[in-house]
Amino acid sequence: MKKMKNNKIETKEELTERLVKLEAPVNSLQNQAINFITSNQFKLILDLENWEQSPHQGIEPEQIESVKKGMEKRQKLLQFIYNKLK
Repeated sequence: MKKMKNNKIETKEELTERLVKLEAPVNSLQNQAINFITSNQFKLILDLENWEQSPHQGIEPEQIESVKKGMEKRQKLLQFIYNKLK
């Protein structure tokens, strides 16, 4: 997955680092929200990697591209929400 800044997609390593750097209190609503957003971003990165590596027999190329764009759009939305929380 490509690395982008601000409202852009981050790498798995950057998402992991974000969780490591969370400050106390861990159970605060803000930290729980950040954990939720970050875990969803991480899962989307894995899903997109799996989607790109899977064979897509019987699916039109436009549909394949549409799914990839939808995943990237969702990733940008999650990044936007994260930026509002931090």
